[in-house]
Amino acid sequence: MVTENANAHDHPLGTIVRSFHTPLNAAADDARSARDEKPSQVVHVPTVSLTPANLLSPALLVGKNLEILWRNRQAEQELFLVHDDQESRSRQRNLLDWLCGKHFSKHVINWRQWVRFFLQHAAGLATEDELREVLDGLAPAHQPIVHDMLESQSLAFSRDVFSGRIRQVRANGALTSFWVVATDFDQGRLFVFDTLHSGVDEPGLAMAAEIEQKLEIVRQSPQKAVQSTVHILAARLHKADTLRTEMLADEYGRLLNRLWQKSIQIIERHGGIVAQDGDAGLLGHFLSPGEHDRLPLAVIECALALKSQMVELGREWKIRKGWLHDLELNIGIHSDEEHLGLFRSSVGENLALFGRSLKVSSLLARMGVNGQIWATKPMINKLTAEDLKRLRFGVFRQNHQRQVFIARCFSRIRDLDGTPEGVRNEIATGDMQDLAVTQVFDLQS
Repeated sequence: MVTENANAHDHPLGTIVRSFHTPLNAAADDARSARDEKPSQVVHVPTVSLTPANLLSPALLVGKNLEILWRNRQAEQELFLVHDDQESRSRQRNLLDWLCGKHFSKHVINWRQWVRFFLQHAAGLATEDELREVLDGLAPAHQPIVHDMLESQSLAFSRDVFSGRIRQVRANGALTSFWVVATDFDQGRLFVFDTLHSGVDEPGLAMAAEIEQKLEIVRQSPQKAVQSTVHILAARLHKADTLRTEMLADEYGRLLNRLWQKSIQIIERHGGIVAQDGDAGLLGHFLSPGEHDRLPLAVIECALALKSQMVELGREWKIRKGWLHDLELNIGIHSDEEHLGLFRSSVGENLALFGRSLKVSSLLARMGVNGQIWATKPMINKLTAEDLKRLRFGVFRQNHQRQVFIARCFSRIRDLDGTPEGVRNEIATGDMQDLAVTQVFDLQS
């Protein structure tokens, strides 16, 4: 109930609601005036009910079974991106079916974050058994997605009024940030969304949302490994020991900091998740392809972009130090089916791979010299026929006193010439000497 002394800002929705008043308010005011003028006369004041019908912001009311009990037109258009009345009437009544459905997941890159957001509130509206019944009532294709999220231990809920932010990153590049207030209302939970920012996607934000969604696949099942196709890019600073010896410790640290900052930006821009591989190495994990991915071509483009940025950085440090050293990254790329796990610590999350892909890509990075890019045959085989035509790759063969370049060809690691001695000894005693590899040079337009 709303009394005459109620201040809209005292209500949890006060910062968003433009007006909760109904025409009954006017009748109530007239009745009060009459009562004040004639105290002895009994005046019946109509009941004033709190209703969300007059909300001007996108709003929806969700029941404990996650059925959409009510929503306004603003929610249809701004949240669910529905502009057709017929489609609006025919869509699923269950909120999760709608969020996991083709329309929403096609137009919203970070749709999984929206599913998780509403599940957090559902955890406070229904018991675990009731949520299981909701899960059983979902479309078969959507049940595994929601089931994994329900199994997650990170679905925290408070019955207090919930307020916070959520972003919507769309496939067309549009970005909208909402301030959300949710509170218990009638037999369900009322959500009101206030637009904080709407415009063109900030640089890299859509890609960051895609990376987050890929990581969410692993995050949903923190207690068990998830199998997925993974492309691994390993990059190591060439002659790092020489540079470390010749430079002061703080100066060498500044060099690495500048190098890895620029490299991390490039890896993330191409859809990779960054990890460290020793003080002179960096890893990029490129998880299984999704609707908006450009993998595995993006991994090749990432390697070439890293090589290009090292030319600029090397020129800068040559001028700064007055030395003759080139700054170069030796890069190894491999692709395989891997089991992934996500481990949480007090300083964040760590993505772990349980197969040998890391070992293979790191070996190729250590095998390279002078900024070479080496890729395995399984990685090259992932490219489409059209992309393969654009890629210039091959190996050099020793022919008497000269080297001959053989384009579009592979070689076993043990047959390569010029491999560093330490890596060659490791190959001779390991299980990768018959692995087919090739050197990547450039990508033609």
